[in-house]
Amino acid sequence: GGMTRRDYDTAAAFVGWLLEAYGHERFWQLYAGRVRNYHPVYDMSELELWKRFWRYVGNLNVRHSGAYHAFKAKMTKG
Repeated sequence: GGMTRRDYDTAAAFVGWLLEAYGHERFWQLYAGRVRNYHPVYDMSELELWKRFWRYVGNLNVRHSGAYHAFKAKMTKG
């Protein structure tokens, strides 16, 4: 199959984090360059970037974020 809504939301969050953490110029180099050309652009592998992204997400303080909890409930509905 294709990508789910969760996949798209995760990808969008990852791109947002790349832009915030490393700037627009690097992202556009990645976007306009060869497919999966992470290492030359970010000086690390795609896997390392994903690890850093999930570490960032894990450190977010969302305890009192109603929007986060509403979104989480929506995404975990069976």
